[in-house]
Amino acid sequence: MSLYLAQYQFWTPKILQNEATQALTASEVKDFFLNCQSDFAFVFHKDGELVFGRDIFGRRSLIICGNTNLKEGEIEIRHGFNGQDVAKLENGQTRAEEVPVGTIFHLKNVPEPKITDTSFIFSYNSNTWENITTEIYTYYPVNPPYSDAYNLLNANVTHLDSTSYIKPSCDFSDGDGDRDFESVARKLIDEMKKATVDIFQPDLVIPDHHLSGPVNMPEQVSVSFSGGVDSLFVTVIAATVFPEVKQFNLINTLFGDTEEDQDKAHDRKKGREAFEWLCEYFGPKFSMIEVNVPREDIEKHRSTIRTVMYPKDTVLDESLASVVWFGSRGKGKQVFYKDHQGLEFKPSPFAFCGSGSDELLGGYARHRTYYEKGGWESLHEGLEAEICRIGERNFGRDDRITMSNGVALIAPFMHDSFVKWITAVPLPYRVDFREPRGIGEKKLLRVAMRLLGLPPHLTDTPKKAMQFGSGYVKQHSKGKNGADKLGVNMD
Repeated sequence: MSLYLAQYQFWTPKILQNEATQALTASEVKDFFLNCQSDFAFVFHKDGELVFGRDIFGRRSLIICGNTNLKEGEIEIRHGFNGQDVAKLENGQTRAEEVPVGTIFHLKNVPEPKITDTSFIFSYNSNTWENITTEIYTYYPVNPPYSDAYNLLNANVTHLDSTSYIKPSCDFSDGDGDRDFESVARKLIDEMKKATVDIFQPDLVIPDHHLSGPVNMPEQVSVSFSGGVDSLFVTVIAATVFPEVKQFNLINTLFGDTEEDQDKAHDRKKGREAFEWLCEYFGPKFSMIEVNVPREDIEKHRSTIRTVMYPKDTVLDESLASVVWFGSRGKGKQVFYKDHQGLEFKPSPFAFCGSGSDELLGGYARHRTYYEKGGWESLHEGLEAEICRIGERNFGRDDRITMSNGVALIAPFMHDSFVKWITAVPLPYRVDFREPRGIGEKKLLRVAMRLLGLPPHLTDTPKKAMQFGSGYVKQHSKGKNGADKLGVNMD
């Protein structure tokens, strides 16, 4: 019996083999994760039963890979790839796919696996599949190519109710008049405080089997910090609810070959402005880690980044993964406020980030286009699609990238309780597209930030996508199509 678990309480994905897990049954594990309102990716095997899956938003990575010859060979379930896997990825003999988001598989009559530190490996032949029965529990439509690849077409599928998570409120009744954003914004602040604390509080307890307890906050905590409204809001909330943290290290990542390039970059300028305000408001309990990445460093580490982000393999994936990889590595110049001398930077096992805000609160430029072309109904459809895709597009890749540097990303906007709350907030109280760009998008969040005392020059700014604000595209991907495939060659 073994349980593999990647969750916020286990910074390094690991195989758990202890007295608590020894007593578990496959059905207990399945039922627990079907009702778990948190991030997870897990694999459990015992007595011929295999259960594995990912949470509704895919906040933790899980990959299934195996031989391209499906009649005989091995299937492996693991968190991600590393440098030692390059050869088998390049030779074309390994097929790898992310385990579908929001889906749990329960297989019976499964062969005994070979277990490594971080993976389960199953050998099979043409007769193996005939004896296996499969149940699938999912919030989303089952992916046909995936099902065909691993002989799951005849599985018994149970569709789970995702209404409270991914279907925005259909109440547009106040959409054409004046709206009281402030009262809803005060509630948003309260809900974000609650979610940020709750992320670290609940025990992982399957009935009668205690596996872990609450997490104590480290002395230093990292934040993936562009200076934009999302990361700044998350930082303000974290600094408010965790006063015991001695220092928040704001990691600001820029790409450029010269100091002039770096100083002119959007995210560096906004990051410094936000850093100064935080220090003036809370006191000097912050440092800024200015990560500066020249072209030669990208070339040096490209193979590693492409390997770790696999099976994601587009130009856009590489640009986003590069920003996240260099940021989570955290190697940069530490800056303190004025003449204050704080703690020497020590990486924390996790980093806060603002991911999910745009998808939930209407922050992308395309959301304004949806509204202008099709009204509230079109925006409603667009935001629902954003939430359905966020795990498949981003979270699995980003989790693999940061965990390769020993860091787990924590996204308070995507905590289950906050998502359920914001999903019920009518769209006219999230955005106001009568306002200009940089104000109307995520209007509710901007109002909340002003209630917290932040000045307009930090709250009312247009969004700049990470790969552009950091200068990565200007330095490395200018003129390239983000959807283009990189190919299997890792060099």
